[in-house]
Amino acid sequence: LTEKEAAARKIPFLAASYPFSDHGKSLIMEAKDGFVKLLANPKSGEILGGACVGPMGGELIHEVVAAMTKRMTVQELAAMPHYHPTLAEIWAYPAEELAEQAPVTDAGEGPAVVAEVEQSGAITHETAEENLAAPVTEHVTED
Repeated sequence: LTEKEAAARKIPFLAASYPFSDHGKSLIMEAKDGFVKLLANPKSGEILGGACVGPMGGELIHEVVAAMTKRMTVQELAAMPHYHPTLAEIWAYPAEELAEQAPVTDAGEGPAVVAEVEQSGAITHETAEENLAAPVTEHVTED
Protein backbone atom coordinates (compact mmCIF):
# COMPACT_ATOMS: atom_id res chain seq x y z
CA LEU A 1 0.00 0.00 0.00
CA THR A 2 1.46 3.37 -0.96
CA GLU A 3 0.67 6.77 0.53
CA LYS A 4 -1.13 7.74 -2.66
CA GLU A 5 -3.28 4.59 -2.60
CA ALA A 6 -4.08 5.02 1.09
CA ALA A 7 -5.15 8.63 0.55
CA ALA A 8 -7.29 7.70 -2.47
CA ARG A 9 -9.02 4.95 -0.46
CA LYS A 10 -9.35 7.21 2.60
CA ILE A 11 -7.34 4.74 4.70
CA PRO A 12 -5.78 6.48 7.71
CA PHE A 13 -2.03 5.93 7.99
CA LEU A 14 1.19 7.18 9.49
CA ALA A 15 4.35 7.26 7.37
CA ALA A 16 8.02 7.52 8.21
CA SER A 17 11.13 7.20 6.09
CA TYR A 18 14.87 6.99 6.63
CA PRO A 19 17.60 7.93 4.14
CA PHE A 20 20.50 5.69 3.17
CA SER A 21 22.71 8.79 3.41
CA ASP A 22 22.44 8.63 7.23
CA HIS A 23 22.81 4.85 7.59
CA GLY A 24 26.11 3.37 8.75
CA LYS A 25 26.34 0.34 6.46
CA SER A 26 25.26 2.43 3.46
CA LEU A 27 28.00 4.94 4.20
CA ILE A 28 30.58 2.14 4.46
CA MET A 29 29.39 0.82 1.08
CA GLU A 30 29.32 4.36 -0.39
CA ALA A 31 25.69 3.68 -1.36
CA LYS A 32 24.15 6.88 -0.05
CA ASP A 33 21.25 7.41 -2.47
CA GLY A 34 17.75 6.28 -1.59
CA PHE A 35 15.52 5.64 1.40
CA VAL A 36 13.15 3.20 3.06
CA LYS A 37 9.59 4.06 4.05
CA LEU A 38 6.95 2.39 6.22
CA LEU A 39 3.21 3.01 6.45
CA ALA A 40 1.31 1.98 9.57
CA ASN A 41 -2.21 1.99 10.91
CA PRO A 42 -2.38 4.95 13.36
CA LYS A 43 -4.59 3.03 15.81
CA SER A 44 -2.92 -0.37 15.93
CA GLY A 45 0.57 0.24 14.55
CA GLU A 46 0.09 -2.62 12.05
CA ILE A 47 2.40 -2.25 9.06
CA LEU A 48 0.30 -1.40 6.01
CA GLY A 49 3.03 -0.94 3.40
CA GLY A 50 6.64 -0.25 2.71
CA ALA A 51 8.98 0.97 0.03
CA CYS A 52 12.71 0.75 -0.55
CA VAL A 53 14.58 2.84 -3.09
CA GLY A 54 18.28 2.23 -2.87
CA PRO A 55 21.03 -0.36 -2.61
CA MET A 56 19.81 -3.96 -2.49
CA GLY A 57 16.18 -2.81 -2.50
CA GLY A 58 14.99 -6.12 -3.92
CA GLU A 59 16.58 -7.94 -0.99
CA LEU A 60 15.61 -5.42 1.70
CA ILE A 61 11.91 -5.28 0.85
CA HIS A 62 11.63 -8.93 1.89
CA GLU A 63 11.75 -7.97 5.57
CA VAL A 64 8.65 -5.78 5.19
CA VAL A 65 6.84 -8.45 3.17
CA ALA A 66 7.55 -11.00 5.92
CA ALA A 67 6.46 -8.52 8.61
CA MET A 68 3.21 -7.79 6.76
CA THR A 69 2.54 -11.50 6.25
CA LYS A 70 2.70 -11.95 10.03
CA ARG A 71 0.65 -8.74 10.51
CA MET A 72 3.43 -7.24 12.62
CA THR A 73 3.19 -3.82 14.17
CA VAL A 74 5.83 -1.13 13.94
CA GLN A 75 6.44 -1.73 17.65
CA GLU A 76 7.28 -5.37 16.92
CA LEU A 77 9.51 -4.51 13.96
CA ALA A 78 11.34 -1.87 15.99
CA ALA A 79 11.95 -4.39 18.79
CA MET A 80 13.19 -7.11 16.43
CA PRO A 81 16.97 -7.64 16.70
CA HIS A 82 19.06 -6.71 13.67
CA TYR A 83 22.73 -7.44 13.15
CA HIS A 84 24.99 -4.38 13.02
CA PRO A 85 26.22 -3.18 10.64
CA THR A 86 23.79 -4.47 8.00
CA LEU A 87 21.64 -2.79 5.40
CA ALA A 88 18.55 -4.53 6.82
CA GLU A 89 18.78 -2.68 10.12
CA ILE A 90 17.69 0.49 8.29
CA TRP A 91 14.05 -0.66 8.71
CA ALA A 92 14.35 -0.19 12.48
CA TYR A 93 14.61 3.61 12.14
CA PRO A 94 11.24 4.37 10.52
CA ALA A 95 9.69 1.60 12.64
CA GLU A 96 10.94 3.30 15.83
CA GLU A 97 9.65 6.68 14.64
CA LEU A 98 6.20 5.24 13.91
CA ALA A 99 6.17 3.22 17.16
CA GLU A 100 6.45 6.50 19.06
CA GLN A 101 3.40 7.86 17.21
CA ALA A 102 1.13 4.77 17.17
CA PRO A 103 -0.22 3.69 20.55
CA VAL A 104 0.50 0.23 21.88
CA THR A 105 -2.83 -1.59 21.89
CA ASP A 106 -4.15 -4.44 23.98
CA ALA A 107 -4.55 -7.78 22.27
CA GLY A 108 -8.33 -7.36 22.48
CA GLU A 109 -8.23 -4.15 20.45
CA GLY A 110 -6.51 -5.66 17.43
CA PRO A 111 -9.39 -7.44 15.66
CA ALA A 112 -11.65 -4.38 15.78
CA VAL A 113 -8.95 -2.26 14.17
CA VAL A 114 -8.26 -4.93 11.54
CA ALA A 115 -11.98 -5.14 10.73
CA GLU A 116 -12.09 -1.35 10.38
CA VAL A 117 -9.15 -1.37 7.96
CA GLU A 118 -10.63 -4.25 5.96
CA GLN A 119 -13.94 -2.39 5.62
CA SER A 120 -12.07 0.67 4.36
CA GLY A 121 -10.67 -1.31 1.43
CA ALA A 122 -7.11 -1.72 2.64
CA ILE A 123 -5.14 -4.58 1.18
CA THR A 124 -4.71 -7.09 3.94
CA HIS A 125 -2.78 -10.32 4.18
CA GLU A 126 -5.90 -12.28 3.26
CA THR A 127 -6.74 -10.23 0.17
CA ALA A 128 -3.10 -10.27 -0.94
CA GLU A 129 -3.14 -14.07 -0.85
CA GLU A 130 -6.33 -14.09 -2.90
CA ASN A 131 -4.98 -11.66 -5.46
CA LEU A 132 -1.23 -11.86 -5.90
CA ALA A 133 -1.33 -8.87 -8.22
CA ALA A 134 -2.44 -6.60 -5.36
CA PRO A 135 0.18 -3.89 -4.64
CA VAL A 136 1.00 -4.74 -1.03
CA THR A 137 4.52 -3.31 -1.17
CA GLU A 138 6.67 -1.62 -3.71
CA HIS A 139 10.39 -1.69 -4.30
CA VAL A 140 12.88 -0.13 -6.65
CA THR A 141 16.49 -1.18 -6.82
CA GLU A 142 19.54 0.74 -7.86
CA ASP A 143 22.61 -1.14 -9.03
